[in-house]
Amino acid sequence: MNSRRGRVGAELAHTLTTNSTQAFYFIDMNPNAKITELARCITARHNAGVSNHKCEHSAVMVILKEFTADELLEIGDAFNNHWTIENPNKDTVTAMIITDENGNFFVGYIRRLTPRECFRLQGFTDRQFDKVKAIGMSDARLYKMAGNAVSVPVISALGEQLKRIYYGGEF
Repeated sequence: MNSRRGRVGAELAHTLTTNSTQAFYFIDMNPNAKITELARCITARHNAGVSNHKCEHSAVMVILKEFTADELLEIGDAFNNHWTIENPNKDTVTAMIITDENGNFFVGYIRRLTPRECFRLQGFTDRQFDKVKAIGMSDARLYKMAGNAVSVPVISALGEQLKRIYYGGEF
């Protein structure tokens, strides 16, 4: 399932998509968590848990195991409960179960985005991030910079729409 073959860690931030070969998914942090194609608002309070407001914020879920419905029924009460597991960083985390549109069940845990991933979500290149990181800024400062940045893809799309409206027609 995981196509990174040993390239995990070492400050590497792999491109995040909902492609199932990466073992990463964006999920809405709602009581009924669902896999999403897009990152919603990534908030500083990523570890605040589940929100009652739909689509308020996303999280990155690392998939540990995939189950069919029958396999999950064999587990029993675990379907309705969270339980603790050890992630690769030896931290104890709460595991959770999500389902996709095909009825497959995934068990995993929520992890924090790296500063590099936050920059990528804002439309910056890895080269741009590396220049800023080389200055020696702390991760906290890098998270702040990414959060305060004007999202290049969004501004570009707005500019294209304004150009289309101003000049009338397709551009």
